[in-house]
Amino acid sequence: MIVLEFEFPFIQAFIFCHSVLLIISLLVSLLKKTSVKTESKNWIYTLNTWLPPFAVISFILSFKDLLIEWYQQTPYEWYQIQELHWKVVFYMQHFIAPLIGVLFFFQKLRLNALLILLYLIAQNIYIIEAVIIKWTKDFQPSGWSTEENSPGDTIIQCLLPLVLSGTVYFVLHKRKKLPYPSLFLK
Repeated sequence: MIVLEFEFPFIQAFIFCHSVLLIISLLVSLLKKTSVKTESKNWIYTLNTWLPPFAVISFILSFKDLLIEWYQQTPYEWYQIQELHWKVVFYMQHFIAPLIGVLFFFQKLRLNALLILLYLIAQNIYIIEAVIIKWTKDFQPSGWSTEENSPGDTIIQCLLPLVLSGTVYFVLHKRKKLPYPSLFLK
């Protein structure tokens, strides 16, 4: 099956990096120190500011892939699509998560803890699926992947979202759009 991460690895890397940074920011926001809490909420707001365009692109590309698979109708791909646990994971990660991500276009929802939690669960459902289904899967050599990212690709895929986050944070600070005063930029 043609999947988003092989076709457009940078979009998937942006979304994955967003999830990791969001989890770190949420954990830091649980600290009792007020200044750290406000700064982590600023980062959550910043991360959820640049997510919606990538969520829209991800949704469109996933929908395109599903249409291609429907049109080709090869037996292996239809077997994969018809497996129940795979359907849930596929639809959660490729359709529900981007639709929740699009809701972050609305400024009032960017700091909504319940919406952020739903997004993280939907986006990272494949990890939950791997833990639950892993014991029942048959790991035959036909399912093994030999594709690897080069170290340069990995570094670029990790640095670009960080640079984008820093740039968006700086622009939001300059335009006075952050929900709380920044500690770093005064």
